Amino acid sequence: MRLLSSLFTLAVCAVLGASAHAATFTVTSTANTDGSTCGTTCTLRQAINAANANADADTITFDPAVFATKQTIYLSQLPTVTHSLTLIGSAAGVTLTNPNADVVFVSSGIINVVNLTFANNGKGLGIQNDGATLLISGCTFANNFDAVYFNGGTTTLRNTTFFGNTTAIYARTNYSFDSCTLTGNNVVIGQVGGTLTAKNSIIAGNSTNVATNGGMFSDGGHNITSGTAAAAGLQVDSSSNPVLADNGGPTPTVALVAGGAAVNTGSTTLTTDQRGRLRSTSPDIGAFEVINAPLVVSVSPQGASDKVGAKRTFTLVMSDDNGAGDIREMWLLINRQLDWMDGATLIYRPGTSSPTNGQLFLRKGDAFLPPITIGAGATSSAVLDNGVVRVAATDVTVSVSGNAITLTLPLTLRDGLVGQNGLFARVQDTVGAVDPAAQAGDSGFVREGTYTVTPQFSGATNNAPTLSNLSPGVTATTLNSSGLAPVPQNFGFFVQDADGIGDIDSVWFLANKTRGWAHSATFVYYPRTRRLLLRSDDGNSFLGGGKIGSPGIIENSQVKVDLSKVKLTISNDGKSLGLTLPLQAKTGLIGTNGIWLRVQDTHSTTSTDGDDLGFVRKGNWNIKTNTTRDSQPSSGNS
Repeated sequence: MRLLSSLFTLAVCAVLGASAHAATFTVTSTANTDGSTCGTTCTLRQAINAANANADADTITFDPAVFATKQTIYLSQLPTVTHSLTLIGSAAGVTLTNPNADVVFVSSGIINVVNLTFANNGKGLGIQNDGATLLISGCTFANNFDAVYFNGGTTTLRNTTFFGNTTAIYARTNYSFDSCTLTGNNVVIGQVGGTLTAKNSIIAGNSTNVATNGGMFSDGGHNITSGTAAAAGLQVDSSSNPVLADNGGPTPTVALVAGGAAVNTGSTTLTTDQRGRLRSTSPDIGAFEVINAPLVVSVSPQGASDKVGAKRTFTLVMSDDNGAGDIREMWLLINRQLDWMDGATLIYRPGTSSPTNGQLFLRKGDAFLPPITIGAGATSSAVLDNGVVRVAATDVTVSVSGNAITLTLPLTLRDGLVGQNGLFARVQDTVGAVDPAAQAGDSGFVREGTYTVTPQFSGATNNAPTLSNLSPGVTATTLNSSGLAPVPQNFGFFVQDADGIGDIDSVWFLANKTRGWAHSATFVYYPRTRRLLLRSDDGNSFLGGGKIGSPGIIENSQVKVDLSKVKLTISNDGKSLGLTLPLQAKTGLIGTNGIWLRVQDTHSTTSTDGDDLGFVRKGNWNIKTNTTRDSQPSSGNS
């Protein structure tokens, strides 16, 4: 019995032929070399020839090492596929292009084409079906003369995008769509026979949507088949044109806008979209599924330390499961606390056409500086400088890999970052989602460690700061009838620190009968933020906080100052700064007032000639009222 069984097996094998086993052929080259075998070096053309020579259903794949990044294969017309075959693109993406003729013909068998891009076939088409059962899934046909031609057999398209084609589809036979997007084409469907059955698909934003000249259109439900791309909820540029982009996955797609007409209004049994992302229980219409899913941000280096004047490059990597094109903003904040009123706050906004071309913003005080262009169009003269950091447009680089954008920011350090700072990063997508790792109350910012900046000239031993004389040291002011000095009295002085002005934490000016804060003219200036504050009448709180040199008035019952007229002088050696305070006295200061100055560095050290709190008496300010009365005519009785 065993002998008979063996003979029967041999007979069957003889009938089926010696190659009655499915084979997998792996493409290892982007060349267009012809040949009948697929060996260690194998082109796509050779792989198709080898598959045609094998009688069983075969598979063609692409070597993940050779095709680890996106690759384009420039072809002449490939051999016609003559029997069942599965052709699967690489995970990184493979584009097939032939500017002069067609790319792929299929004639018989069951043919599966998966995760490939057919693009820029200027005189031909991507795929022609003459009689096979053809399934196209996860593919993109972009900027072709004719994308596909269905001349025979039956064709099913799933999770596939047609964009920018002269004619997307020309058909004489039956075919169907499930979750496809067709937009930005001249003529999307030129149908002269057969029936198109479409479901859960977008056919919108084309010059001509469906031209069924002799063919039939069957609406399978949950389709958008008219209107503009924007009305369909597709992502568009500033000219309202749909945008084809790398949104993740092996093939480019046209993304949906969250909240648009196609979102959560579809119905399909497909569990993933064109990119391989899971569809929700309320799926979107078309090839793209909006997923408000993990955004991730990271910053390096963390824990670094530099001196003022150094140039430190920070690298931000931000990823979005919806693709790099879904990232709207990338933030880096360097400050002692999560507050953008001082320190360095930078925002990068990727361009709509390319994430690598965008705009960079830097906050200065209470507003952002005008942005500079990054990437294409960047110039060496484009610089952002807020007195805390300086960054040049041509130094900044942006790159995209898969779903991630990498931003490098070479920052030249100023005195405004001296001390231990926190690194805070924030990523926001097109619908406002942020990294879920952000702590509650942190406004989407993720805490990324610390960064320490030391003063420019600091050494092993800290130097105590010093104070110059006050000018004028002694002066008098007479108030007008409204109880206000008619003109400001300018008080000027310098503070020095051998470790550099970045080591100066605060500078104080106090005018009062005694050295106390209540009912005084007590100002505190913070060089790091260039903000000036004034003690309240009771001495228990601060008023103001505006930046010197900017519009604004600070006043209490003793004194008034116009911030725009406060002057700052920085020495060329970087070790001293001068302040000029234009102060208008009020009635609360009437009498003889002493003037005390105080300087404190970042180590809480004050000048060595100061009192127990570090104050040094530097002058006197005598305030009096105008006692001259208007002369009255005599009544004649005196």
